[in-house]
Amino acid sequence: MDARSHTLAAAVPLLTLLLAALCWAPGADACNGFRLVVKKADTKCADGSPSLLTVRDFGVMLTPDCKFIPKGCVKASKKFAQAEVTYVIKTSTGVPLAEGTKNMCEALQEASKNGQVLMMMDMFQLPKKCPVEATEKCADGKTIDISQFKDKLTPGSIKAEVKIKHEGGMMSCINFEGALKK
Repeated sequence: MDARSHTLAAAVPLLTLLLAALCWAPGADACNGFRLVVKKADTKCADGSPSLLTVRDFGVMLTPDCKFIPKGCVKASKKFAQAEVTYVIKTSTGVPLAEGTKNMCEALQEASKNGQVLMMMDMFQLPKKCPVEATEKCADGKTIDISQFKDKLTPGSIKAEVKIKHEGGMMSCINFEGALKK
């Protein structure tokens, strides 16, 4: 896998984990004694335009053995064939942890070739390629084991802003602020 493919493949799990973070209920106990406190989790665009992708009734149960069980739905209100994702994930002090711009359609196809990422995509019923049909996908009680990450958890605050430009001037926005506390 070349460097560009590796970068695209890495972007999807990062965005998938961000979406998973949107699911955590405020103050939910996490594995290894950590809990995530959600201060903000929405799909509102700053300019007031409607977000093509929205979430409904999202939450997650995180078990002491480092498994989480998502609930709720993600809806694409219109079909789209193009999606350019711009994301910034930073600490509360403003230090960027990850930022960039990716072609989401290319990233989905590339990520679907990675077994670990594919498992997460399947869990959230994410599409493997574009076009993405207008549809609503709901979690069905599947669990995912995140114990491999438990020793990498460190306390701190995080803020993420994700903007997705679709064809025809359509936008999707995901905003998240939270803190990982011991």
